[in-house]
Amino acid sequence: MMDASTTDKAAGEARSMQNIRFPSPKVKKGMPRAQIIANTHRVQPGDTVNVILTRGKVASTAIVASLRNFYKRTTLVYHLHFFGDAKKLLHGKKLLPRQILGDALYKRYMRYKNVLNWKFITGIRDPVGQYISLDFQNKFKTHGYNAKRLGKLIANNPQEDFLDRYFTDEKMGFYWGDVPFDKEKGYSILSKDNTSLLIYRYDKLETIFTEAVEKFLGIPDLVLERVYATSQKEIQFKGRTISDCYQQAKRELTVPSDIAEEIYSNKSITHFYTPDEIRRLMTRWTDRFIYAIGPHEAQDTELYLKKGFRVVAVDANPAVIEEAAAQFGKQIADGQLVLVNTRIAGHDDGSGAEASTLLSIVRQYGHPYYIKMHSEGHDEIALGSVLGAGIRPKYITVKNGNAMLTPLYEAGYAQFRWAPQNAVPHTIPGRQAGEGACREHSVPPGAADPFDGEPAGDWLSYEDARSEAAQIRVPETDANAPVHDDPVHGCFDLHARF
Repeated sequence: MMDASTTDKAAGEARSMQNIRFPSPKVKKGMPRAQIIANTHRVQPGDTVNVILTRGKVASTAIVASLRNFYKRTTLVYHLHFFGDAKKLLHGKKLLPRQILGDALYKRYMRYKNVLNWKFITGIRDPVGQYISLDFQNKFKTHGYNAKRLGKLIANNPQEDFLDRYFTDEKMGFYWGDVPFDKEKGYSILSKDNTSLLIYRYDKLETIFTEAVEKFLGIPDLVLERVYATSQKEIQFKGRTISDCYQQAKRELTVPSDIAEEIYSNKSITHFYTPDEIRRLMTRWTDRFIYAIGPHEAQDTELYLKKGFRVVAVDANPAVIEEAAAQFGKQIADGQLVLVNTRIAGHDDGSGAEASTLLSIVRQYGHPYYIKMHSEGHDEIALGSVLGAGIRPKYITVKNGNAMLTPLYEAGYAQFRWAPQNAVPHTIPGRQAGEGACREHSVPPGAADPFDGEPAGDWLSYEDARSEAAQIRVPETDANAPVHDDPVHGCFDLHARF
């Protein structure tokens, strides 16, 4: 038989389980600790507690707003970036209000995790894009945009193991990495006993939110709310808006290859992204700008964007630029594509457009990984400004580039490939990578053959390339050779690899 003290203790424990109280989910800057941890909300055994626990800038505020508007205070929805024992994890640092709340809620979780239903939601995002967004959120109002500071932030902060800090066997009863992530859908659900976790990818949130929330919480047809969209754009520093500076950062920021390798080889990335998606992200942020001079109908530009490159497309015709702007609005907004309406100095196309040297454009936007010249004349003058400054892209393509073969060889280019445009159109299989990410793509008539030998093409020495060209054009004059047959030999591209 139990003694009286044991019986009283059991009865008291039972009463406490019927009278569970939680702190308010809403905290404000400067709120005193006593007010934050005050037990103002009553819950019953079997009730649900929702905890959105993420690093910043993964649309967690929008998720919280959507759930709170649905529940109308009938169910608790917490928004946290910290969840744990503050004394152990923060080592005596002064706590922010939301950290105080995270400490208090963690203690309730450890006590009541078997009698309440705990629903955790966390998001994953491309870490470089996340670093940029966090820097603008935390520093722009007081420091504006500083490319060097942002670059140091990324270099000195390898991918934080946020998931390993919170979603572990010790805390949740399961480890976030034990269950394969559905990379195609963009979300997965893990559960054990009364604790469940929804992990989503930020880049797919808008398309999967309604489905994922219905499966996870049983809420049908819930739409993700938009928050801060207007007010954030109006923030300024020294006359420049946060929106303009943010777009500039996404256009020009580059990450050293070794840092990118460290970031994107982390398990918290490889678990959620396919190898091809990781390759595309690395291509996006490392120093790999493509300059498309004369994009025409943007067939080539489309391929470069698919493969993850950042592209600077230059054309003297405003109509070409307008069409590209309409076609690639998302990539422009994301900083992946820049359109420049100018004439390349040394080439007069009769448009009357203002002229710029290719060198001045390169110095404005960044070191070229590849330059594609389809400006229909005087390419040697345009490229000469870049090569004369000691700049050597890994790849160069020149249309009908027989006259450029020797200058490129003298500039240090050792491998060449002729690509007759009568070999176009063709389709690049999605399984072939070449440079950048694997993307199936149809190369239409008029487009350049892919610069990196995709589909596979033989790279020639200078001597072999000169000998092959001499069969159809006279090297000294660039005139057609007697055997030249325009429908057969027609236009061609000269690819050069450094």
